[in-house]
Amino acid sequence: MKNSARQICLGLLLLVVAYGTGCNNKKDSPGGGGEDAGKIRLLISNTADMSRNIDQLKPLFTSDVKLTEEQRKKFHDYTILTSTEKPPRFDGNTCTVGVVIKDAAGKELPSQEWTAVKEGDKWLLKSAPLP
Repeated sequence: MKNSARQICLGLLLLVVAYGTGCNNKKDSPGGGGEDAGKIRLLISNTADMSRNIDQLKPLFTSDVKLTEEQRKKFHDYTILTSTEKPPRFDGNTCTVGVVIKDAAGKELPSQEWTAVKEGDKWLLKSAPLP
Protein backbone atom coordinates (compact mmCIF):
# COMPACT_ATOMS: atom_id res chain seq x y z
CA MET A 1 0.00 0.00 0.00
CA LYS A 2 2.81 2.37 0.89
CA ASN A 3 4.56 1.84 -2.48
CA SER A 4 1.39 2.40 -4.53
CA ALA A 5 0.72 5.74 -2.81
CA ARG A 6 4.30 6.76 -3.54
CA GLN A 7 3.91 5.70 -7.19
CA ILE A 8 0.70 7.72 -7.52
CA CYS A 9 2.36 10.81 -6.05
CA LEU A 10 5.37 10.35 -8.32
CA GLY A 11 3.09 9.93 -11.35
CA LEU A 12 1.16 13.10 -10.49
CA LEU A 13 4.39 15.01 -9.99
CA LEU A 14 5.68 13.87 -13.38
CA LEU A 15 2.40 14.87 -15.02
CA VAL A 16 2.56 18.37 -13.50
CA VAL A 17 6.20 18.80 -14.56
CA ALA A 18 5.51 17.56 -18.10
CA TYR A 19 2.53 19.87 -18.51
CA GLY A 20 4.41 22.85 -17.07
CA THR A 21 7.38 22.39 -19.40
CA GLY A 22 5.33 22.33 -22.56
CA CYS A 23 4.92 18.63 -23.17
CA ASN A 24 1.18 19.09 -23.71
CA ASN A 25 1.99 19.81 -27.41
CA LYS A 26 -1.24 21.68 -28.18
CA LYS A 27 -1.30 23.68 -31.41
CA ASP A 28 -3.00 26.65 -29.81
CA SER A 29 -1.28 26.70 -26.45
CA PRO A 30 -0.45 30.21 -25.24
CA GLY A 31 3.25 29.37 -25.03
CA GLY A 32 3.28 28.47 -28.71
CA GLY A 33 3.93 24.76 -28.15
CA GLY A 34 3.25 22.09 -30.67
CA GLU A 35 4.65 20.88 -33.95
CA ASP A 36 3.00 23.57 -36.09
CA ALA A 37 4.28 26.36 -33.84
CA GLY A 38 7.77 24.95 -34.22
CA LYS A 39 7.36 24.94 -38.00
CA ILE A 40 6.22 28.59 -37.90
CA ARG A 41 9.25 29.61 -35.81
CA LEU A 42 11.57 27.81 -38.22
CA LEU A 43 9.87 29.42 -41.22
CA ILE A 44 10.33 32.88 -39.72
CA SER A 45 13.93 32.32 -38.69
CA ASN A 46 14.72 31.04 -42.19
CA THR A 47 13.58 34.22 -43.96
CA ALA A 48 16.78 36.14 -43.32
CA ASP A 49 18.99 33.09 -43.99
CA MET A 50 17.27 32.25 -47.27
CA SER A 51 17.24 35.88 -48.44
CA ARG A 52 20.75 35.68 -49.86
CA ASN A 53 19.13 34.61 -53.11
CA ILE A 54 15.58 35.41 -54.27
CA ASP A 55 15.19 31.86 -55.62
CA GLN A 56 15.82 30.51 -52.11
CA LEU A 57 13.46 33.02 -50.49
CA LYS A 58 10.48 32.54 -52.82
CA PRO A 59 9.63 28.98 -51.67
CA LEU A 60 8.97 30.30 -48.14
CA PHE A 61 6.00 32.30 -49.49
CA THR A 62 2.69 31.38 -51.07
CA SER A 63 2.65 31.48 -54.86
CA ASP A 64 0.50 34.65 -54.92
CA VAL A 65 3.20 36.68 -53.13
CA LYS A 66 5.41 38.37 -55.72
CA LEU A 67 8.76 39.16 -54.14
CA THR A 68 10.98 41.84 -55.60
CA GLU A 69 14.75 42.12 -55.40
CA GLU A 70 14.28 45.19 -53.20
CA GLN A 71 12.20 43.15 -50.71
CA ARG A 72 14.79 40.37 -50.74
CA LYS A 73 17.49 42.87 -49.79
CA LYS A 74 15.38 44.12 -46.88
CA PHE A 75 14.91 40.59 -45.54
CA HIS A 76 18.67 40.07 -45.85
CA ASP A 77 19.44 43.23 -43.86
CA TYR A 78 17.43 42.17 -40.79
CA THR A 79 17.48 39.61 -38.03
CA ILE A 80 13.94 38.28 -37.73
CA LEU A 81 12.64 36.31 -34.74
CA THR A 82 9.30 35.11 -33.43
CA SER A 83 7.98 37.41 -30.72
CA THR A 84 7.61 35.92 -27.25
CA GLU A 85 4.88 38.48 -26.54
CA LYS A 86 2.83 37.49 -29.61
CA PRO A 87 3.49 33.78 -30.19
CA PRO A 88 1.86 31.86 -33.05
CA ARG A 89 -1.96 31.89 -32.96
CA PHE A 90 -3.75 29.34 -35.09
CA ASP A 91 -7.17 29.47 -36.71
CA GLY A 92 -7.51 26.35 -38.83
CA ASN A 93 -4.89 26.52 -41.60
CA THR A 94 -3.99 30.15 -40.88
CA CYS A 95 -1.48 31.40 -38.36
CA THR A 96 -0.72 34.94 -37.23
CA VAL A 97 2.45 35.62 -35.29
CA GLY A 98 4.32 38.63 -34.01
CA VAL A 99 7.88 39.06 -35.20
CA VAL A 100 10.77 40.98 -33.70
CA ILE A 101 12.97 42.67 -36.29
CA LYS A 102 16.48 43.97 -35.64
CA ASP A 103 18.70 45.94 -37.99
CA ALA A 104 22.36 45.15 -38.69
CA ALA A 105 23.43 47.15 -35.62
CA GLY A 106 21.11 45.07 -33.40
CA LYS A 107 18.62 47.89 -32.88
CA GLU A 108 15.09 46.57 -32.44
CA LEU A 109 12.67 48.02 -34.98
CA PRO A 110 8.86 48.19 -34.64
CA SER A 111 7.45 44.68 -34.36
CA GLN A 112 5.25 43.35 -37.13
CA GLU A 113 2.53 40.73 -37.45
CA TRP A 114 3.00 38.09 -40.12
CA THR A 115 0.49 35.63 -41.53
CA ALA A 116 1.21 32.10 -42.68
CA VAL A 117 -1.07 29.53 -44.27
CA LYS A 118 -0.77 25.78 -44.32
CA GLU A 119 -0.63 24.20 -47.76
CA GLY A 120 -0.58 20.42 -47.41
CA ASP A 121 1.80 19.78 -44.52
CA LYS A 122 3.89 22.90 -45.17
CA TRP A 123 3.49 26.39 -43.70
CA LEU A 124 4.12 29.30 -46.10
CA LEU A 125 4.17 33.04 -45.54
CA LYS A 126 1.17 34.92 -46.91
CA SER A 127 2.05 38.31 -45.45
CA ALA A 128 5.41 39.36 -44.01
CA PRO A 129 5.58 43.16 -43.70
CA LEU A 130 8.87 44.81 -42.82
CA PRO A 131 9.39 48.24 -41.25
